[in-house]
Amino acid sequence: MADGHGGVVIGSEMSGGVRNVTIANCVFDGTDRGIRIKYARGRGGFVEDVRVSNVVMRRIRHEAVVLTTFYEKSKPEPVSERTPVFRNIRFSGITGDARVAGELTGLAEQPLEGVSFTDVQLDAAAGFTVTDAKDVRFHQVVINTEKGPVLVADRAAGLELSGVRTVRPHAATPVIDLLDVRGVFIHGCSAAPNTEAFLRVREKAAAELVLAGNDLTRAKKPVVRVPEKP
Repeated sequence: MADGHGGVVIGSEMSGGVRNVTIANCVFDGTDRGIRIKYARGRGGFVEDVRVSNVVMRRIRHEAVVLTTFYEKSKPEPVSERTPVFRNIRFSGITGDARVAGELTGLAEQPLEGVSFTDVQLDAAAGFTVTDAKDVRFHQVVINTEKGPVLVADRAAGLELSGVRTVRPHAATPVIDLLDVRGVFIHGCSAAPNTEAFLRVREKAAAELVLAGNDLTRAKKPVVRVPEKP
């Protein structure tokens, strides 16, 4: 796929469902986005069981990956047939460069569920953001940003990071920034030379954080705990 709005895009103008989709062995060159899946509150529907594998993304002008059920900003409401659902979406074998590595955004009342990234290497101006999601996993993911963290997570639960790293750490910037998160497992990660802080975490999130088998010896501050905002 050369140029164009996106390499592969699902949504947003629909209210049915999409399931059992594979996207494999593709090259996206100069598209606005790489993979973009978007729905909005009020339309209902679902996207589930999607597999993206062996994709090269070159010169992506915006995000390499976008998953959002918050495509149109609106206030939370009780879960009903109006509520879109994204679940079981897997990415593996992704390489390339983009302005933003990825944005994953669910709804407060219906988080994204079961999203994973495995064997991913991207150069990007900015890293991943994860908001309103649960059961999100990053395995053997290398993100080299021009500024900012590799990953920022907020209002997330069941986050697992293994083998996540960067070779381009930044001064006064954590590699991973955890805000309002619950149930985080970080293992098999390593800090590059000149890493100032590998992980920054809010106090409440720290209570449900498990670190195991990481090599953070080259970080000046392996973990920085910050108080909750008043």
